[in-house]
Amino acid sequence: IGCDKFCTYCVVPSTRGPEQSRPPSQILSEVHVLADQGVREVCLLGQTVNSYKHTENGQLHRLSDLICAINDVEGIERIRFVTSYPRDMTDDLLQAVRDIPKAVRYLHVPLQHGCDEQLRLMKRGYTVAEYREMMARINETIPGCSVSSDFIVGFCGETEESHQLSMDSIREHRFKNSFIFKY
Repeated sequence: IGCDKFCTYCVVPSTRGPEQSRPPSQILSEVHVLADQGVREVCLLGQTVNSYKHTENGQLHRLSDLICAINDVEGIERIRFVTSYPRDMTDDLLQAVRDIPKAVRYLHVPLQHGCDEQLRLMKRGYTVAEYREMMARINETIPGCSVSSDFIVGFCGETEESHQLSMDSIREHRFKNSFIFKY
């Protein structure tokens, strides 16, 4: 629930408050109920779902741990999660997606723009080069993984040249899907 990133175009931090991770035992309980009702696929949802962490009974649980636990729930066949924040794409999470049988090899990781100046104005907290490095880690760790992204067009100060940098990024990364939003 919520978000701590404060991107300049987003209302989530002011409307939903700070990022909060629910206890893994509570989530697992819900997954068991859903599985008993015949649900076969679980989608873990959050503004920055891959920053999930919760300490329960003195133990830190990350998203990779939660996916591993859900993998053991009988009846659940597929586990997805959206939306991921690029700087929080950890190696342990990538390894979990690769190694956990029920984890779907699909990641939604918004780049938002292919121009560093636009990313700075959006207060995204990463550069195009850092996103490129993350994509290289995804491709190296999970060969054949499908990745989708979000892009904003018409953001404050966008020029034809900076827009073309976004187009270049789309061509470079060959996203499975790109979701385009007009500012």
